[in-house]
Amino acid sequence: MSSETAALLTKTQRQRIRNRFAELDSGKRRRDQQRIRERIAAGTKDFGLLVDYPDDQLRTAFDDYGDDELLDVLADGRVVLERVRESRGLDRERVVERARERTRAATDDDADTETLGRLHFETASEVRRRVEADVRERQRPSPWRRRSDRLLRTAVWFLLPVLLLWVADQVAKTTFLADYKPVWAVLFAVSVVATTGAVAIKSAQFLKHSVVSPLRTLVTDPETALSTLYDRIVATPGRRLRRAWDDL
Repeated sequence: MSSETAALLTKTQRQRIRNRFAELDSGKRRRDQQRIRERIAAGTKDFGLLVDYPDDQLRTAFDDYGDDELLDVLADGRVVLERVRESRGLDRERVVERARERTRAATDDDADTETLGRLHFETASEVRRRVEADVRERQRPSPWRRRSDRLLRTAVWFLLPVLLLWVADQVAKTTFLADYKPVWAVLFAVSVVATTGAVAIKSAQFLKHSVVSPLRTLVTDPETALSTLYDRIVATPGRRLRRAWDDL
């Protein structure tokens, strides 16, 4: 961007802000600060005209900026606007709601404003609900985990009567197991089948996540695989030992 291009602040004002008005007396400082405040207020008010400014024009305006430079500019702008909001004590959620309204009002299918449709503003409460939902979803057992759990519960419920009959025979010297051999045999068989199914699912999950996945990584990216192995076997236990030692 040319140094002669009009900007929010003049070249002199930028220099004086960098120097914190050190070279000015109190009267000139107040005068310059007043002018800077006026330019800031007037400049930010122009944002309203740029809300539905064509995407092509906005994109071309920053063609001379590298990604890092543009990131710095966007970050600085966000910091300044947030400071303005904080200085007035405005609630962030009110700003978000107003931004949504402005976005909806400015959206025009016939204009070059496709980026408006990609904007997404969230209030703090919405972010919190989304994060909580994401956490619940991640903690939710997988379908195969639920099947395995159901099989284990089935195995326990079918095995429990057999155990009770065996205890009764041992304590009361009865012959329930012998008298009802077909019944407990069926119960025991169902329990064994259910347990076998649960173990098979757990084994498949172990092979997939703890054997096949690391082997695939070892083949495709040996350096990352060895680094991960070192971290799990050496680095992580070492950190835990140091933390335990520090906590003594």
